[in-house]
Amino acid sequence: MSASFENAASRIPVYKTNKINGHEFKIMTNYSTVLPIIEELGDGSNSKVWRVFDHRDNIEKAMKVVMVVPRRLESFLSEVEILKQVGTQIEGVPRYYEHFLIGGNTHAIQFAILMQYIDGYDLEKTLQYQTGVTDDILLKFGYWLFNLVTKLHDMGLVHNDIKPSNILIDNKNHFYLVDFGFACYVDRCSPVRKGSYMYMSPEAIKSDSTRQYGLKANDIWACGMVLLEMINLHTIYEGTNLDVLIKTITAPINVPDRGPISTVISGCLVPENQRWTARQCLEYLQDVMA
Repeated sequence: MSASFENAASRIPVYKTNKINGHEFKIMTNYSTVLPIIEELGDGSNSKVWRVFDHRDNIEKAMKVVMVVPRRLESFLSEVEILKQVGTQIEGVPRYYEHFLIGGNTHAIQFAILMQYIDGYDLEKTLQYQTGVTDDILLKFGYWLFNLVTKLHDMGLVHNDIKPSNILIDNKNHFYLVDFGFACYVDRCSPVRKGSYMYMSPEAIKSDSTRQYGLKANDIWACGMVLLEMINLHTIYEGTNLDVLIKTITAPINVPDRGPISTVISGCLVPENQRWTARQCLEYLQDVMA
């Protein structure tokens, strides 16, 4: 057998199956040769994202490797189902390809999720190198963001972690919302609050098991904070998590006058019962940009 034939054969995925908690999963036993790693893209508390080359179709992709404890398996599968749905129905969300098991033990299971690779940078890093963001870009970004969030909310979904580091900008200046690890259907969300304190609404911070908050309204607050950060070029609050929690509840927010986008931001950063919906923000921007 020639070396080239052996190399080609090693790039054909070999699958086995395994049953866990009543679910049957495929295991790609030779994923490291089928999907060789190019570079690490990022990491979280229980996951890493890699840029890989898929020999099956010769396309670079993003592979998120997640460690899942057995009691969190249903939550992980819910994330996968949401990725499948939004990645095919909403423009501006990376496409989902597949997921499979790659390892684990009795304490944790290791899964890989294969998604579209976005060649670019996240908004958080991009803002660090800016001296200012023009009104035109603010309006276009706001339109993209509220158009996407309106579609999510119409599907009964909330993202729960909208922030600059979860927004990617590719080399053609297209935006993408990523990391649906906290996303859920409104009627199935856990009562435990999720997200990043810096972008969490006051009512979410004050919530507990007896005092709930509007999940969609919480997404809108986060959108307003992202837009305000684009104007200020820095996070709105500084300090420890405790400092941020206190300031979110007590500190007034100053929205600079940048025309129509400031009106939208102000509509996002008001008490929950007065807060604009994603559709109201979108329709306002549609009228302004017509």
